[in-house]
Amino acid sequence: MQFRGRKNATENIPPIEEKCIRAIVGKAVTKYENAVMNIDEAALDSAKRTIERVDELLTEISRTTESKSWVWEIRAIFDGITQNSANVLDLSMKEYRSILSTSGWETDLNYLSKMSVLIFKISDILKSEGGKPNLLKCKMIVNGVAKKIRRAYFDKSDMPQIVDELEQLQRHIEDDIKVLG
Repeated sequence: MQFRGRKNATENIPPIEEKCIRAIVGKAVTKYENAVMNIDEAALDSAKRTIERVDELLTEISRTTESKSWVWEIRAIFDGITQNSANVLDLSMKEYRSILSTSGWETDLNYLSKMSVLIFKISDILKSEGGKPNLLKCKMIVNGVAKKIRRAYFDKSDMPQIVDELEQLQRHIEDDIKVLG
């Protein structure tokens, strides 16, 4: 089993636990959405109970497992879909910190892709909440990630595209801060 885990990790195949949890969450959400669309009271009642059990499962997983980024990612997506958006920023920040604590994330294309999506998600949330403190926090996060990635590449011609995207995002944030004064 250990060999298979190592092999999957090198091929960017998620571990079996992650695949199972994603499947459970996906099926529960699909069942709920179908019940809502079909206006089926019995199915909706069943789907709501399933959503509650999945919520309990995700809560337990986030309490008992290592803080792996995929746990926070799945939890944030689930909370966003189930209209529990108050937790999405907190969970996204946990995912962000989890990726930052992973050695070599700056040069791993899988982590870079996740970080790119995550940074834009966090910045959208912070910008939508408004206020100068949120924009300053967003600017710090974006700048910090861009700096870490830049430091990891000696050859500037190999610099990932995400750095340009982050610099552009940072300029937009700075413009928004100037507007607020």
